[in-house]
Amino acid sequence: MCDYDVINSHLKEILAIIYQSGHVKEYDYLIKNRDLTHNREYRERYKCFWQMNGKGFSPEWFNLYFDILSANLNSPIGLGQVVDQLWQIPATTNGMYKLNFSFATKLVHMAEPHLPIYDKRVAEFYDFIPPVNGIFSQKLEKLMRFYNRIKTEYKRVLGNGLLTSSIKEFRERFSPNHCEDEKIIDYLVWACMKM
Repeated sequence: MCDYDVINSHLKEILAIIYQSGHVKEYDYLIKNRDLTHNREYRERYKCFWQMNGKGFSPEWFNLYFDILSANLNSPIGLGQVVDQLWQIPATTNGMYKLNFSFATKLVHMAEPHLPIYDKRVAEFYDFIPPVNGIFSQKLEKLMRFYNRIKTEYKRVLGNGLLTSSIKEFRERFSPNHCEDEKIIDYLVWACMKM
């Protein structure tokens, strides 16, 4: 597990990883152009940025995903509702239903950028073991509890200034136009775990 002291003390290496990824400018583009969710180029850039390609998702599921994203931008709904809506049709080309919690958090984040993102690196950083087996509702309940814990933790981190200097240096280095502090925490955690 990594911790905030490791982020603060290895910030140069972490910022270098973020720089090499090219993610900050691409994220700025995606946030700035959220009204283009029905545009093919935007969708391709979105899928690439959030690493959705190569997962075997069906075109029908992607259409549903982007329809929900578009609607959510105008009238945000809760994460649980997004997951339920994404569960309406099989996610894969071979007809499998999947609990795509990570991509659901990315969808709600696009409408409310102060919300955290869940992925395997965030789970590793906070020593969370994602549920693999079990019924949909049980897995979702465990993931939602952890997600709510992340939201509370990010508020604590920001409130107590645990990453203030790292966030400031991130802003000075990248000059993001559309990046909430919570997304910067996500960048720092992601790069720390990659390091």
